[in-house]
Amino acid sequence: MNGISNVEFIEGKAEEHVSSVLDSCGDTPVVAVIDPPRAGLNNSIVRVLRSHPLLKRLVYVSCDPHKAIKNLIDLCRPPSKTYKGQPFVPMRAIPVDLFPHTNRCEL
Repeated sequence: MNGISNVEFIEGKAEEHVSSVLDSCGDTPVVAVIDPPRAGLNNSIVRVLRSHPLLKRLVYVSCDPHKAIKNLIDLCRPPSKTYKGQPFVPMRAIPVDLFPHTNRCEL
């Protein structure tokens, strides 16, 4: 697509694919772009993302910033028995107005 050769698109439920996709990256550093449903990410996905040693950067796209708060907190909280691996550190939040003349935005 557009001459890009170092990308792969996978269709299906994230719960079924996220572990195998991350494992298939070998020792290559990984950047993940997550666009969860309105309800947010399943906790099992958050745990897999947190525990993968080569996943250093995460882009989280949310259609409802209020619903994303739990996921964002879990992705950034200190390591624990539930959330192993280093926490992600928020760098910036950018609201995008896809719904003009409403009080909604993508984040």
